[in-house]
Amino acid sequence: MIAIYLSDLTRSSSDAGRVIAAEHRGRLVDHARALTSAADGEVLEVEYRARRADGPDRWVRDRARVFDRHPDGSVRQIVGAAEDVTEARETEEALHKSHERLQRVERLEALGQLAGGVAHDFNNYLTVILGSAEEARARAQKALAEAESRSAEVIESHAMAQAQLAAHQDETATLREIKRVLAAELAQEEAVDRAVRARLASYSRPIVEGSQEWDVLYRKTFEEESRKRVHS
Repeated sequence: MIAIYLSDLTRSSSDAGRVIAAEHRGRLVDHARALTSAADGEVLEVEYRARRADGPDRWVRDRARVFDRHPDGSVRQIVGAAEDVTEARETEEALHKSHERLQRVERLEALGQLAGGVAHDFNNYLTVILGSAEEARARAQKALAEAESRSAEVIESHAMAQAQLAAHQDETATLREIKRVLAAELAQEEAVDRAVRARLASYSRPIVEGSQEWDVLYRKTFEEESRKRVHS
């Protein structure tokens, strides 16, 4: 934690382009302006992305408050501290992606339940259609025995029933394919889950399942395993 003169902060803000990402330079300028009207004890903070010559950019959180004032009440010095929050932001992003994946799995589960219900309904329809077809066939046989003059009408009715049966069989095949795809998706998620648990169990220090540390590591490892399986 350091105390600096507000005028120095204003000048350093103009030089921020050397280390602060271009799209975030305005944040530091606005931060310095806000401090000129801050109340005593009020802590202001700003986050920005800083460039590094020896590696990738880092996220920095800067907190500051008024430390000393001029006799007229204007701000003379501020005190503050800067903190590297890159890992915290990356963890938060990983949690967000894991949450999106969980929602996707839940949607797939709901779709699977819906597909199962639809398949059950179609099976009921097919039972009715098959029963109707059998009844039509029996009537056709009886009609053929009673009078050959009705044979053409009976044959046409039978052909229509077969066409309806074929159409419903195609719909049933489509539902089976949907269920197969859903089963493959769920199997993939289960395989990733087992791989993640195996990796966490291999840590030298035991991690309690259900703890915050477990949840963070689980989601992060889950994302890594998923990416590996996508690219493999």
